[in-house]
Amino acid sequence: MERGELIAGRYELEKRLGRGGMGEVWAGRDRMLHRDVAVKMLVLDDAVHADLPRRFEREAVAAAQISHPNVVALYDRGVDGDS
Repeated sequence: MERGELIAGRYELEKRLGRGGMGEVWAGRDRMLHRDVAVKMLVLDDAVHADLPRRFEREAVAAAQISHPNVVALYDRGVDGDS
């Protein structure tokens, strides 16, 4: 991933904020709704565990169930090409 890349025809990546065990988190912009977003992307490489995509999906579903002022809201999740 690199700055300026467009994900799912919608999310423009602006700055990589960090990388962890599952993937990268980017500051971005939702071009459709004109708002700032954080984009978490699963990083698949040669060392990836086979169950990582399933765990990532499970995390997204669980996060979408949380509604609290101190927790970020999940607006979207999906697949874009190999991402």
